[in-house]
Amino acid sequence: MNFDALVIGKSEFCENNILLRIRQAQIADKAYPGQFVNIKCPGDGSLILRRPISIMNASPNEGWFEIAFEIRGKGTRLLSEVNVGDTLDIMGPLGKGFEYSYDYRRIAVIGGGIGIYPLYFLGKKMTECEIDVFMGYRCADRVVLSNDFDREGCSVYLSTDDGSAGYSGYITSLFKKVYEPGRYDMIYVCGPEIMARTVTAILGEEKSICQISMEERMGCGIGACLVCTCAVNDKGVFTRKTTCKDGPVFRASDLVWED
Repeated sequence: MNFDALVIGKSEFCENNILLRIRQAQIADKAYPGQFVNIKCPGDGSLILRRPISIMNASPNEGWFEIAFEIRGKGTRLLSEVNVGDTLDIMGPLGKGFEYSYDYRRIAVIGGGIGIYPLYFLGKKMTECEIDVFMGYRCADRVVLSNDFDREGCSVYLSTDDGSAGYSGYITSLFKKVYEPGRYDMIYVCGPEIMARTVTAILGEEKSICQISMEERMGCGIGACLVCTCAVNDKGVFTRKTTCKDGPVFRASDLVWED
């Protein structure tokens, strides 16, 4: 469904990373970690496709949800220019989110760059279990949410590509140092495909306890245009599924990585 949603808060996480708090009670009430909203770009009728952005947080009681995004093109640039009091045309919540259980004793979340945003929503839902958070960024200036995860009682493992904060190197290398079979009940991943592939390889036979949010380019957001398909092994049968409708979250053991 389409909703007119009111922007009630705006801030900048870091350079070119914008946080918007949006009041729309129906989306806030139904939002589930790993889902996304599809937003019509304001002010330019030439941009036909909406912009899919993961839900980072939601408060059903107060009727708002939050999204965070990086400015990467014309659409996100226009979206970054909205102000408190503006109204956005939003579809959502959309997609299949993360499966989670309060019976899990220990989980890991692994995020690369803006992939950490939807994992924050998940972490806030699972504060009763032990959570190891692996966060990878390009440099110290790009680091966001580490203090927020720490306040939620999570154990934070931080890396930067250039070594300017935390572990020097890719977050997958740090995860490999910490990981051992049987350590986690579930592992959640969101970030670049190369990161997701590497985590899957590290897990080996334990990849069945890993869920990955795929970052495919989406068009319609409802599975009609088939722009965002990915390869999946569905009970032994190779097929293609839409990221927006069948995902964006899939089990690592079901995904087929294509060259």
